[in-house]
Amino acid sequence: DISNYLSYELGQPTHCYDYTKVSEGLELKNIKENKVFKTITNNEINLQDTNLVFTLKDNPVNLAGIMGGCSTGCSLDTKTILLECAYFESESIIGKSLKYNLGSEAAYKFERGTDPEGIETAIRRFIKIVEDHTKIKDLKILREDNMKKTDKFIKYEPSKINSILGTNIEEIDFDKYLNNLGFSLKEKKIQVPSYRHDIENCNDIAEEIARIL
Repeated sequence: DISNYLSYELGQPTHCYDYTKVSEGLELKNIKENKVFKTITNNEINLQDTNLVFTLKDNPVNLAGIMGGCSTGCSLDTKTILLECAYFESESIIGKSLKYNLGSEAAYKFERGTDPEGIETAIRRFIKIVEDHTKIKDLKILREDNMKKTDKFIKYEPSKINSILGTNIEEIDFDKYLNNLGFSLKEKKIQVPSYRHDIENCNDIAEEIARIL
């Protein structure tokens, strides 16, 4: 329930494993061979082509970013859980849920892009809820960070933005608008927040400013 709640509150999908079923270690990898995978909803699918999966002893137990498997899921008998909180590039997720007819909230969010810098916030929020609303107190965080942080910048062109909008906005006002929208200026470049996957160019910046004029 907490995992599902976090997905709505923060937009960050998470997945809970029964730790006793995965204690030998999970491996995240792309597999190309055909494999049979039984989902947590008891749907049996044949994985084809290349798929990003979590495996246990080379057997897929989670179609990454889409749906977990029934063999490692939690039940009323679960005593210890392993929480997966990850960032997946949308390119590795797009089309998979449709291909295998597996609609899920996680797939919907990962296909559209989640915030790579929001993982730790989600984990700590999960722990906070558990501590405040359950009797569970023995919680540990293990983080494996394989992401290369790449900040996104767009050239700051006030005159071009004014031309697009048909306005005559002063630079001091541009600074204010950009800050209010969550952007920041660094050496004549606009730094795009990590959660704004939809911002690619000056036209997108102009559209954002137009929303608040």
